[in-house]
Amino acid sequence: MAIKDKNGIHGRIGEFVYQVQKGQQTKRAMPKRYNDKMSDEQLSQRDKMKAVQELYRKLKPAVKGCFEHSREGQRDCDSFMSLNLLKMNTVSGGSLPTLNYRIVDDRIECDMIAEDWKKKDILRFICLTGENVEFEDIVIETPESTTIVREAKAGGQYAFVHLRDSRKGRLVSSQRLVPG
Repeated sequence: MAIKDKNGIHGRIGEFVYQVQKGQQTKRAMPKRYNDKMSDEQLSQRDKMKAVQELYRKLKPAVKGCFEHSREGQRDCDSFMSLNLLKMNTVSGGSLPTLNYRIVDDRIECDMIAEDWKKKDILRFICLTGENVEFEDIVIETPESTTIVREAKAGGQYAFVHLRDSRKGRLVSSQRLVPG
């Protein structure tokens, strides 16, 4: 059903869809046939997309600004979707060295190598438990070789991400969630 207002017509009449784009009235034809084969591959891809969207919904505040190679104008959501369709549970993507971290008993340990860090770099700790995400940014004042330790909750997933702001933009390490 189409609606006419002061800006023009918007909606569907028969096989045409009307809308106003940038102040101009536009009309598009509906496709004659829609071919949805519902093949196993399509269903699998749709399930994968749904799972990635659900993961992004949970992680959205924690992964903001964690994608170095985003094209101009590309949203974090788009970068997250692209990386996670290839490899699920990816929380960041970039050129800084990948951090090594491990679960030991009831804690998660991240090894910092002084040569990989600069003053004012950020170490982001991400903890996903069920539907809740918590994250903490630790500003590195003096780079040194040490081990950062955080509590690991039962059933949680964790990641440490190295962030560095530079004149060319934000640099990031490529990291994935690990189960606790």
